[in-house]
Amino acid sequence: MSTPKMRRAIVIGAGFAGEGHTRALQHCGVEVVGLCGREPEIVRARADTLGISLASNDWRATLEQVRPDIVAIATPAVLRREIIEAAVAQGCHLFCDKPLATTAAEAAALCQLVEAAGVKHAFAATRRYEPSVVWLAELVASGVIGRITQATYHVSAHLSPPLPWSWALSLDQGGGLLNGHFPHLLSILERVLSGTLSRATGQAKFAIDRAPIIPGIHDFRDWGARADTLTPEELESAEWRTCDADTSYSARLRFVTPTGEVPVTLISGPEVGAAQLCLRGQHGTLIAQGEAAFRIFHNAQELPVPERLIAALPKLGGGCEDRWAALAKEFIANICGEPHAPYLTFLDGGRYQEAIEAIRSG
Repeated sequence: MSTPKMRRAIVIGAGFAGEGHTRALQHCGVEVVGLCGREPEIVRARADTLGISLASNDWRATLEQVRPDIVAIATPAVLRREIIEAAVAQGCHLFCDKPLATTAAEAAALCQLVEAAGVKHAFAATRRYEPSVVWLAELVASGVIGRITQATYHVSAHLSPPLPWSWALSLDQGGGLLNGHFPHLLSILERVLSGTLSRATGQAKFAIDRAPIIPGIHDFRDWGARADTLTPEELESAEWRTCDADTSYSARLRFVTPTGEVPVTLISGPEVGAAQLCLRGQHGTLIAQGEAAFRIFHNAQELPVPERLIAALPKLGGGCEDRWAALAKEFIANICGEPHAPYLTFLDGGRYQEAIEAIRSG
């Protein structure tokens, strides 16, 4: 892919995702000229670390000043609609984290907006780029176990107290485990099965009804550093807010695939033991141990991930950063009119939001 020297971007959101989006775009040759966030000291420090000259607390002014080709959105979902509307009005292409919106209706409106404007748009549910996920998809497509008849996917991810209050614990702001976690798993299943989700139902659980406001917590990394040192006295004296976000969930899903429909039972919660995706076919079973980075077994024999797939994933620092860069690579190639692999867009984010609401409604 040629280097898009003239492409310029701003990133809105200075937390973990904002850093990841920045590094991913920079890796693809994009000049990130501005970083926007709500806390001046944090934005300035993150911008300096990332080599960005403009650190701003006013994304609207930055958008008008820079007039970038690309806007990356790494804010809570509740803030995204006005950003997307303003960016589309300038003809900017959009790189957005998940979830796309706070509701399916809002997501549908955003899909209509970007499609009508003709801008490129990417939706960052990126665990589908894990080399082991790609390998599992290749094994399924090769017919090693024949036509897939059913699957179960058990992951231990859940939210449990004590947690500090944040937007992630508020449905109105786009929080909840379904919004933050389920899109990744759905993207994995669609890639592995080479299919599309056609039906979803399920149940969400709500185990946290209130949480303390802890000063100095900007994102989950800050909480990881503070959690073990927080005293009972600090918790007792803290202000507490109510929470309504789902903390675990289960779902029954159905996918339309090239070889027929495949039912999938998905459980994510504290009751799950070892994380595992089990694919049952006409001629055997594939077991993928792990939540997303899998060890894959067929007839009790491990099938290691080929080195070619490991080498194909960008190397920025491991985990999320590498996967954001994999998506950015295809997104930028599309903007530049160059060959690219299919990638998730706002249209997929809208579909995922419909499934989230179906599961949450029970």
